[in-house]
Amino acid sequence: RIYRVVTNDFSPTEGENFTPGIPLPAQDVMQQSIPQFERFTRMHQFWPTVTIPDAKGEPLGPKFLTDEERESASFAEADILEILDWQWLGGDPHTGLTAPDCGVINEHSAIKYFGSWQAALGKTILVDNVFPLRIQAVFKDIPRDYGGSFGTHATNKSRLWVLSMIGALILAMAAFNFVNLATAQAAKRSREVGVRKSLGGHRYQLIGQFMGETGVIVLFSVVLGGLIAWLSAPFLKYISDVPDQLAFFTNPAVWLFLVATTLLVTFLSGFYPALILSGFEPVRALKNNITAHTIGGVSVRKLLVMLQFIIAQGLIIGTLITVSQMQFLQNMDLGFKPQQVYVIDGISSDSSSLLRFEHFKNELKKIPNVGSVSFSSDVPSSNNNWSSNFALGSSEDAPFSTFMKYVDADYFKTYQIKTIAGRELMPSDTAREVMVNETLLKKLGYSDPQEAIGKLFKIGSSKLRPVVGVVKDFTANSAKDPMKPIVILSRQEYYSKAGILIASANVGPTIRQIEATFNQVFPEQVFDGEFMDEKIADFYQDDARFSALCKGFAGLAILISCLGLYGLAALMAAQRTKEIGIRKVLGASVVSILTLLSREFMILVVLAAIIAIPLAYFAMQAWLQDFVYRTTLPWWIFAGTVGLTCLVALITIGIQILSAARSNPVKALRSE
Repeated sequence: RIYRVVTNDFSPTEGENFTPGIPLPAQDVMQQSIPQFERFTRMHQFWPTVTIPDAKGEPLGPKFLTDEERESASFAEADILEILDWQWLGGDPHTGLTAPDCGVINEHSAIKYFGSWQAALGKTILVDNVFPLRIQAVFKDIPRDYGGSFGTHATNKSRLWVLSMIGALILAMAAFNFVNLATAQAAKRSREVGVRKSLGGHRYQLIGQFMGETGVIVLFSVVLGGLIAWLSAPFLKYISDVPDQLAFFTNPAVWLFLVATTLLVTFLSGFYPALILSGFEPVRALKNNITAHTIGGVSVRKLLVMLQFIIAQGLIIGTLITVSQMQFLQNMDLGFKPQQVYVIDGISSDSSSLLRFEHFKNELKKIPNVGSVSFSSDVPSSNNNWSSNFALGSSEDAPFSTFMKYVDADYFKTYQIKTIAGRELMPSDTAREVMVNETLLKKLGYSDPQEAIGKLFKIGSSKLRPVVGVVKDFTANSAKDPMKPIVILSRQEYYSKAGILIASANVGPTIRQIEATFNQVFPEQVFDGEFMDEKIADFYQDDARFSALCKGFAGLAILISCLGLYGLAALMAAQRTKEIGIRKVLGASVVSILTLLSREFMILVVLAAIIAIPLAYFAMQAWLQDFVYRTTLPWWIFAGTVGLTCLVALITIGIQILSAARSNPVKALRSE
């Protein structure tokens, strides 16, 4: 019965765009006009600095940033304590939000700030060094799967399906290998089958025996695989956002999956070989008149080998394309220069801090390797999507929204953003003039950026301001998003970040000097800095992890394919020892024997490539559609994949065939 009211910013060109922010008076209207609504609360989420006052009440105690995955802060009205289901650990929740200086915190934060949640009750914390907050009650942490701000290891569902499918294909490759090797070696068990059938054994009994043998092998593999998975769980955090501790052996779904996998793999791997083995004629089997070439699975084995290499080559192509896309994103022109820009985040913009901004900038410029310093509400490229309706040169609002960035006059120099018309913003604490980007003008139909200079710009219901410049387009979010219309203006009270352009030499000492300067000017705040290109890399963290997983899967696929080929090549070499000996006696060279015996396998690899290339091409084209800016699919990726798999296959089977081809033919023919 809980609903969140959102705003639908509809425009003719962009359609519906739902945002969580609503006008504050909207709740008052709903309370008066919709009697079915029992309780209301307005909320504003933010990530402040939290300071624990010292014994004298001074804000000089421990300092914390609330920007971790399980931490944030919210202003809220008292009804929130009735709307949501809270599990209270201690204190009086009824007085939690009765006064502006009262509040409640979760168990995680209480332990972090005071060592235990009991010690936090009644204590005071300082939020953003602006207002004190007396802790009235402590509530139990919201579960990670709640979906709120305190939990959400969220993962793209389609990506989970892709990884699951790849895992299933890898498992299928292993099953193909088992079928291939089991049927190829079936001739060795022909006499056993003949004896058992002669003594009255039924075919279903033989099938049961061979399926049971397969089941034992699969069960042992599942146990070993489960153990490896359990031991590997702590390392998953490096390639995924899953929790450090996974309930492998206490989750019924895991056991159900393992049982189902055991039964399915046993059936897929064992049924066909069992069918072949149990079908031998007793007389021929007892005479040892059954060979691998007379078993009806030869064509099936070829098909399974080809399927293995279709999967392997598809994974290799996919891996190379994901790596190519990651490199493309790292090297693409963003419209600004993120390298060597060090960004300090979370700077408080209260009145006391604002008075020290200019002093902080001047102190930073005294550091030898610091070039320029800029304060802003946002870096050029981020997850921020602060937008508003607007009008340019007209009283009518434009049919789309614009995204806003509040910056000082040094912003363009620090991030090296180019101005293509007019001039940059003049130094100012308030918004007196604006700049816009190319995309905004193009969407309004301007063909020449110079046409916009001097026209009046209005954001929402604010006053009119002249357009003084047009900046070259720069990537405002990730490369998965289209270029956005942007308006840039000044407003000091919105600044929370400092961008610092530093020289490439002596980076470490320079950052230490920057941190020392920050702590000197803002002793009550927490220093939190990172290079801009590292922030941009966070956009593609999931894709980079996906790329790493693809590399692992591709390598595993090649390994499994090679193991299967190696086994089949060894068996073939053993079965054709006398043929090789005869050919050598008649003058055949080692190279000609290698060519003859490997040709069959190489044809299968090439046929697999003919099928794998178009499948991989269309699959990766679909994946690249998630990116507005994407790499091309060069021919060398496909040609290189075919060449690589052919080389690996040739080396794998060549080791066995060369050993047989270089052996003494007299030993091979002596038994004749």
